[in-house]
Amino acid sequence: MFTRPFLVALALVACLATPPSVAQATEEPSAAVEEVPAGAEPLMRALRIDALVDLIRQEGIGYAADLERDMFPGRGGADWLEMVGEIYDTGRMTTIVQEGLGSDLDPAEMTELTEFFTSSRGQEIVELEIGARRAMMDPAVEEASAVMLDRMRADGDGRLELLEDFATVNDLVEMNVTGALNANYAFYSGLNAAGAFDRPMGEDDMVRDVWAQEGAIRSKTDTWVFSYLALAYQPLSEEDLRAYVELCASEPGRQLNANLFTAFGEMFRTLSYELGLSAARFMAGEDL
Repeated sequence: MFTRPFLVALALVACLATPPSVAQATEEPSAAVEEVPAGAEPLMRALRIDALVDLIRQEGIGYAADLERDMFPGRGGADWLEMVGEIYDTGRMTTIVQEGLGSDLDPAEMTELTEFFTSSRGQEIVELEIGARRAMMDPAVEEASAVMLDRMRADGDGRLELLEDFATVNDLVEMNVTGALNANYAFYSGLNAAGAFDRPMGEDDMVRDVWAQEGAIRSKTDTWVFSYLALAYQPLSEEDLRAYVELCASEPGRQLNANLFTAFGEMFRTLSYELGLSAARFMAGEDL
């Protein structure tokens, strides 16, 4: 199971903190959320969280067809799609992100970040990121972006060095690999909790199976991340891209992105666990 790097198309995505290890993702995701922190809503709007969440919903519903084909062919149909649609509820998804967005940010930091992302430079960055993620939902665009990346590498394109600095400073590949492993573990946990396996899997068995996917996930993630960066920031000036890196390296930027990664990580663990629970019912042929 490979999910797209789930934070790569988000403003400030590049500065997120390292997520919990797979071994820490052993508890069922919590559905509890708190009120949106005061002052967070303007930043939510500037970052266009609603648009990103909607794209993630579209990706999830598209991925559901792959799950049905691979795990219970011909037994899902409209009931499966309806169940997946309920899981990918944008209101709930947005609330989970909102809950984590403003925590640990003081008002001055919130103001600084909001000012950056409501500026013309910040809004261009956000629009480019959202647009690239939307475009790469098309396999042809994703493939073309990978070809463009290969060409940049073959030509020694100077722009690539700046993109690599951007990714390295923010540990993009590692964060997304770990996030994918956590999401996969949650999916396994949902399947296991619903009795999808002939014999229940122990925690060590699930962790071992998930880690066996690490190499393939890392390879796909590396390609996706750099293809995405090449596509998203192609129209962006070097000056603006460097300013973005500087923001990410600042204390407010690092804290915000740590919050965002935690929030999106929780959201994806919740979705993945519930997908596992639901898929197990169709695998067993239960009446709905």
